[in-house]
Amino acid sequence: MSRSKHPAKYWGCQGLSDSSNVVNASDATVMFVAIAKRIHGREGFGYDRASFRALLLPWVVTCRKHGDVHVTVIDHLLLKKGCPKCEQGEKPKDDEPKDDEPKGKKQK
Repeated sequence: MSRSKHPAKYWGCQGLSDSSNVVNASDATVMFVAIAKRIHGREGFGYDRASFRALLLPWVVTCRKHGDVHVTVIDHLLLKKGCPKCEQGEKPKDDEPKDDEPKGKKQK
């Protein structure tokens, strides 16, 4: 087995041997939800179904217009992206008539 030419300190490997650096998934979820609320505001998204697994894996956030959507932690927190459906201009999931529009008729 050949040894890597890159020193461990450049790749963060030394931190992995210290058990005090390990954070369980539940604590990580709480931490990431707190950061998300700071970035997107408390009313922006619901995080009841969010469960952190990894930075690149999607997690469920609840858009106020579209319901549950999947976004990665990197996109949602670091790139500050919101709901992919809102970004694409999709209409809300329950396309209800506006207040000035009679119920049963949809605008054209």
